Amino acid sequence: ANEKSVKSKTSGYFCVSCDGYEGVSPDGYLDITVAAYESLMSKSPEKIPVNAVGKVQNISSWYFITSVDTSDAADLTVGGTANIEIDFPSSGKNVLSFYVQDISNSVNGKSAVVFRCDTATSDTVALRKTDAKLMKKSYDGFKISNKALRIVDGQYGVYVLSAQRIVFKPVEILYSSNDFLIVKYPAATSKPLASKDEVINGRKDLYNGKIVNK
Repeated sequence: ANEKSVKSKTSGYFCVSCDGYEGVSPDGYLDITVAAYESLMSKSPEKIPVNAVGKVQNISSWYFITSVDTSDAADLTVGGTANIEIDFPSSGKNVLSFYVQDISNSVNGKSAVVFRCDTATSDTVALRKTDAKLMKKSYDGFKISNKALRIVDGQYGVYVLSAQRIVFKPVEILYSSNDFLIVKYPAATSKPLASKDEVINGRKDLYNGKIVNK
């Protein structure tokens, strides 16, 4: 392939592709409204010049604008932070930390929100529209199937297989859904659950100390 040198008029983060939205510079996007957000989403890309070689983002900050249920927006504070899972077309899903820049008034149960991220990468520079998930709360624990949870002597826990022996390990439930649980082990337990443990799902006739021959 032929190579040629290109000199940029400004320094910054270079993206080798263009998508036709480079000329879109929305007025008042830092003072967002639901109508302004809907107007942005309705815009069509412009024709890309045949001599276009890419684009340069000259600052590290970038903005993500979206619409959320007003009930979810009520949990956000302008100037506060939020974690958002962004689905990048080239690298998959990644959770990034954002500042809440602006929150609009509610219209029909929806509010537009402007988030600012101060970290730019090749993925973020190339990003234009994507799916995202607002992480309202995070948990640090072990994810297990609902079928693994047991109650022994009034204590929640799981049975694990250790050297062909069944061992009951107590847990505390941090989060529950229809399919799985997020749990941690109680601080005072003598048998803490570990990431390498083989948790037993759904089997009956289990008890602490039972020998299992595979």
